[in-house]
This record gives sequence, C-alpha cells and structure tokens, in this order.
Amino acid sequence: YLPAKSTEKQPDHYIIYLDNSYSMQAEGSKGELLQRSIQDLIPQLQEIENFSLFTNNSTWENANLADIQNELLQIDYTNEQLSPDQIVLKAKQIGKPFSNASLISISDFQEKGNNYASLLQSSKGIIQLKAIETTNIAIDSLWLDSNKKETLNIALSYTGSQTTKTSLTVFNNDELLGRSTIDFKDQKQIVKTISLPKNKSIKGKAIITDNGLSYDDSYYFSINPSSLSNIISVGKTNQEFLKKIYTEDQFLFTTMLPDAINFAELTKANTIILNEVPKISKSLENLLIDFLKNNGNLVVIPSKTISESFIRTLKRLSGISISELKEGTKKITKINFGHPAYKGVFTKSIDNFQYPDTKTTYQIVSDDALLKFEDNSTFLGSQNQVYVFATSLNIDNCNFLNSPIVVPTFYKIGLKETENQSLSYTIGKVNTYSFPISLEQDQVIQLEGQEENFIPLQQTYTDHIKISTTELPKKSGNYSISTPKNNLKHQYSVSYNYSTSESNLQYANLDKIDNVYDSIETYFSKEKAGFQTTDLWKWFIIFALIFLLVEIVLLKFLK
Repeated sequence: YLPAKSTEKQPDHYIIYLDNSYSMQAEGSKGELLQRSIQDLIPQLQEIENFSLFTNNSTWENANLADIQNELLQIDYTNEQLSPDQIVLKAKQIGKPFSNASLISISDFQEKGNNYASLLQSSKGIIQLKAIETTNIAIDSLWLDSNKKETLNIALSYTGSQTTKTSLTVFNNDELLGRSTIDFKDQKQIVKTISLPKNKSIKGKAIITDNGLSYDDSYYFSINPSSLSNIISVGKTNQEFLKKIYTEDQFLFTTMLPDAINFAELTKANTIILNEVPKISKSLENLLIDFLKNNGNLVVIPSKTISESFIRTLKRLSGISISELKEGTKKITKINFGHPAYKGVFTKSIDNFQYPDTKTTYQIVSDDALLKFEDNSTFLGSQNQVYVFATSLNIDNCNFLNSPIVVPTFYKIGLKETENQSLSYTIGKVNTYSFPISLEQDQVIQLEGQEENFIPLQQTYTDHIKISTTELPKKSGNYSISTPKNNLKHQYSVSYNYSTSESNLQYANLDKIDNVYDSIETYFSKEKAGFQTTDLWKWFIIFALIFLLVEIVLLKFLK
C-alpha cells in the first residue's frame, strides 16, 4: 500500500465516502459504526461551506449541511457494495469541477480480498472504524434434502474466537415449525435439519439470536404448491422406459401415435417427445413453432430412417443440424455437469461410470451438448429448448436406457420450469424464475412484501409467466405474487435475502499507513491543526517582509 501524497494547500472541496454496508451495523465503542459516524461527521461538516458526500447507494454533490442534514440522519444500510476502485472513480467524477478536491474515506474496510492501494493513494484521509465485537453468527443458506423433500437443511456459519451458542427458530408465517439450540464450540459451520409439513405451501422464516450483526440473523424461504408437468410422447414403440421415469406423482404422462395426434391436447404439454417419428407434418411443425415460442421443451429421438424433410424441419425449429447415419460402435463418455439440465443432479464430477455405447449415430451440430462420445462428438445436443439425440434409443441399437444417466436426463428435461424454482433468491443479483400462472390479456403481476411492492420484468406464456429481477427488491422478505384483481394473492410467493458477504468480521490491517486514522474527530483535528500551522507561517513571512521593508526605508531616510 502507498500512502496518499500530502498537499500543503487547503482543499477547495471535500469529497467524503461513507460506507453504509451491513458490516457497519457492528458495535463500536460508542454504538453502531454507521450511526456513530454520522453523529461525529455532522459537527465537522458545520465548519465546511460546501462538500460532496456519497455512500454505496446515494450521492449528494456540492451540498451544504443545512440542506441535507435530515437526509444524512436517515441513511440506511444497504446490500450494495462499491469496490475500492469504484470509490476512487466516483470521487474523481465528483471532483472534476474543482482544482484541489480531497477524498476522505470512512469505512470498516473488511478483509475480503480487496486491493486498497488505489484508495489509499487517492484519499487524503482514510478513517478505519473498528468493531469492539468481532463474533458473529449468520444463516448462510437453506435447501431441501434431495431424498426427503420434507426435510429442510439450514447452514449456519460462525466467526470469532469465543465459544458461543445460539437458538434457531423456524416459522411458517406465525406457525412454529421447529426450534433448536446450537453450540458451535470449535466448529465454524453447522447444518441443522427441520421437518416440514407434507404437501403444504410455506412462507417461511428462519431466525437466530446473537450479539453480532443483525441483518444476517433471519433468512426467508418459500415452498409453493407443486403442479404436475404435462409430458406427451409421440411414437409407436419404445415408450415403456418413459412411463417408468415420468411417474404419476410428479408428471402427467400420455402417449400418442404419429398418425393419430390430438393437436388440442398437444398444445397443453410442457414437454413434447418425438420418439422415432419418421416425419414431421406441416401442421405438426406449425404447432411446434408456437409451442417453442411459449417456452415448451421438445425432445427428438430420431429413428434409423429419417427423411430429408425431417432434417430440414428440425433445422428450422431448433437450428440443430443432423447429417447422415453412420455405423460403428461409439462410447458415451462425457457429461456436461455445468448444463442447466443437470443442475442439482450431481454432487461431484464423475469420471469412471459405466459407459453406454451406440452402434449407429447421426452427426449433430448444436450450440450445447449434455452428453458426448469419446471422440468429443455430440450424443445429446441442445439449442433453443430443443434436445436432440444422435441415435435411436432402441435396445438393439443403443444400451443408453440401461445406464443410470438416463433417468436424471429425461427427468430434468421433463420438469416444468416452474418446478425448478429456488427456496430463495439473493438481493442485488440477476434472478429469473417462473410460476404456473395464466394471465388475461394486458394483465401484469406484482410482488407484494411487508415494506415494498413493485412490478417486476415479466414475460407471459400460455401456461406460465417468467419473472426477472435485478435492482428490486431492496428489502429481504417473503413476497406474494398478486394481480390488480388480487385473485392470485397468497397462492404463490417468492423469497429474497441479503448476501452474507459482510458477515465475516475480519478487517484489513491498515494501522501502519500514514494517512489512516481511527476516528473522524482525530482526522479533522489533525487536518485543522495542519492548516492553522500553515496559515501562521504565511503570516510570519509576511510580517518579516514588512519589517524588512520598513527597516530599509528607515535606514535610507535616517542616513
């Protein structure tokens, strides 16, 4: 780290950065760091005619204290963060109109891998506030057990050096679901389990008690009523393996013959499987075009004999190219663990599983691949919500159906997008999810919380609506999905929580840097003393010159 270069000239404008992240909730010697900073800063600003002040989410440029004092007193904590480089850049933008602007940075300066060199060099003063209590417990995450859907896992983390205990309580609205006492002892992370009621919608909240930060002591989560995914497979043979995967408890699975398609029922499907269909008629193609526009999934299992028109239609529907059939045994050896279709399926990468193989294959060109052969060519490709296999899955041609990978592959593709919703989402990140809601024309939904209501970015499809959020909401909590008519209120909900990146109360060691101070009063006292000393020397020089001039005049005339 390099210290800031000192300037003898008094600044013509002060630019103050005040950190209002949640770590500033920590208790200092005189109270919470942020609130105490504001109280200590106001008397100093009374002596400055104009200044600029910015936080992580607010800015006041070229202001005076009388105009913004009430706003300063109401500064609240935020989940938004400015990096050291962003602070420097913003200060430079604010300081452009001034010839000698000085940056003062006030924060606890957590140790999070940040490089503070640029901030130290650009700041005339660094005021590092320190908490007297660095022990903190946080709720990090929640998830449902993959085998027991009624079991909720709660991960809690602990930072500090003292042995500590906490109580954990879980509610569904006001209904108590479970309570537990946790003793961390020498552990830094503990996972507790809570049993949930079966087949019940939950607007949940987990709460802990500790003496550290308060923002990470609660965690909201939602479990919505599930609806059956509608899967329709069109084909003559090889349908039994699909019936075993798409069970009645989670899927509505039906089959149709290629020459007896019920187009009215086909439009209601979430996933359509073309299982060795030799050709795609024009009417079926038109239906599939609308089906894909409405966010449906299409799975294509080619037969050993496909026509040129089939290949052209598939290209128009998906952009996936498929070429002539080639004979020769090929092993399926590579799984794309990062593909969204396999999200949550594998706990770790698998290199040595029982490789299935094929006797004949088509060459597939697609944007992405879920499964690949040993020569890196595609076995299962995906593009634009269309999934295409490189060969027929008949047992005489391919033993893929005997591989364990077949179940999660078809299961995850067949799940409705609304079934992949998370228990909660993080504020400040890009979040996308769907609900099985059908809206009237020109109707929109809104998210309703206890402190905040807003209309999110949304896309409407035939049987569901996709929602995307980024900057909103600002507050953590459970948000109900509603319409202006309120006919959906309390039926579905979504939960948002703050990031716990501020929960680790470890601070950067800046004690040996020249321009670093431990309090606002210390910095401004030294700053004022420096300017007073500079002013006295100026007067000493002026009077010395005056006396010298008087002496020269007196000597000249007296002589």
